[in-house]
Amino acid sequence: VERICEFKNGNMIKDIGYYSNGVLHYEDEYDGSGNLIRGISYTQDGVFLCCREYEYYSNGNTKKQIDYDENGNILYEYNYDSDGNIIS
Repeated sequence: VERICEFKNGNMIKDIGYYSNGVLHYEDEYDGSGNLIRGISYTQDGVFLCCREYEYYSNGNTKKQIDYDENGNILYEYNYDSDGNIIS
C-alpha cells in the first residue's frame, strides 16, 4: 500500500492509501490529538466499502462509532462509556 500523509503542526490530519494497482484503498482523517475521526474504505476495484466516523471523550476514549453505507445510511452505531466500554 502506498500512502500519502498530510500533517498540520506536526500532527497527521490525513492518511490516504492506495493499492499496488494505484486504486484508492482508504482515506482517513484525524483530529488535532491524533484520533481517527473518519475513515473511508474501498475495494481493490475502487468500490466504496464503508465510511466510519468516531467521536471521543476528553480523556481520548471512544464515545461513539458510526458506520455508513455509500448512500450515507447508518449501518451500525456503537456507543461507549467514558472508560471505553461498549454500552449500546
